[in-house]
Amino acid sequence: MLFRSISRKGAWAGIAILALAAACPAQSTHRPVQPVHHRKARVRAQKKPTAAEVRAAAAVPAAPPPLRPLNQPAKPATITLSAGKLAVKADNSSLVQILDQLGKSGGMSISGLNQDQRVFGDYGPGNPSQILSELLEGAGYNVLMLGVTREGTPKK
Repeated sequence: MLFRSISRKGAWAGIAILALAAACPAQSTHRPVQPVHHRKARVRAQKKPTAAEVRAAAAVPAAPPPLRPLNQPAKPATITLSAGKLAVKADNSSLVQILDQLGKSGGMSISGLNQDQRVFGDYGPGNPSQILSELLEGAGYNVLMLGVTREGTPKK
């Protein structure tokens, strides 16, 4: 008798509420379906390498990583000193080598070089004192230039 007293609108409302409650994920009892495998996966036996293949693989040397400029030998710089103008062209050149060569060609006396650095770039032509300052900028040396030689370079 209870069912006869519910109107048609009320019945449809009840069905709608039950449908919404069933679709609500918080109250859902739906379990994910596990995949079914109909065929068993076949495992292939991996072939073991022969002793000769192992030796051949070990004999191939790995290529060494490329050398960084500091790990490569220094290249001599091109130093030109004429008519009171100094020009230096360096490509991974030693700062000590540049200053030693400049000291010999320009009559300079250089002291206090305790660490070598690499130099890259074109310096000059220009005033030798100015070019030397550019070469030594950022090298970590305190520089004092005294006097002038006939070639225009500092004496010390």
